[in-house]
This record gives sequence, C-alpha cells and structure tokens, in this order.
Amino acid sequence: MYMTNGKNVKEKDYCRKEELEMSNKVYDVLKWITLVFLPAATTLTGVILNTFNIGCTDIVLTIMTAVTTFMGAILGISNINYNKNKEE
Repeated sequence: MYMTNGKNVKEKDYCRKEELEMSNKVYDVLKWITLVFLPAATTLTGVILNTFNIGCTDIVLTIMTAVTTFMGAILGISNINYNKNKEE
C-alpha cells in the first residue's frame, strides 16, 4: 500500500502505465536537449573555463558529461519501451 494525496492505493494502481508515459512533445524536447544542447553547452563551458584558466574545469565537465549521458540513457530506455509497447 502507498499513501498518495491522503489516500491509500495498491501498488499496481499507483504504478499504472498511463502515469509513467510522457507525451511526444516532451520526449522530442528532452531528446533535443540531450542530443544538441547539452553537448554544445558542455563544449562551450569547457572552452571558456580553460581559456580563463579557471580551476576545477575537469570536475565541471565531468559532471556535465555525466548528466548528458544519464539523460541519453533514460531517453534510450524510454524509446525501447515505447517501441516494445507499440509492437504489442
């Protein structure tokens, strides 16, 4: 049992498929952010920080790259699940 909005609900009711899906628009925006914006922002940040010899540049770039990779993995899993459900 889970408590949500003050009501007890069963696990299978709480994790209904409809609640976990995202719209095509949201997916497309997140995909653009992950494939275009984040890599470009990471490169720009690295160039600017290195140009001004700012410390911890490697840490900042590692974190930015990790976020981009995480987003790509989540979107890839979402795409696989979408295609699997589409075939059924």
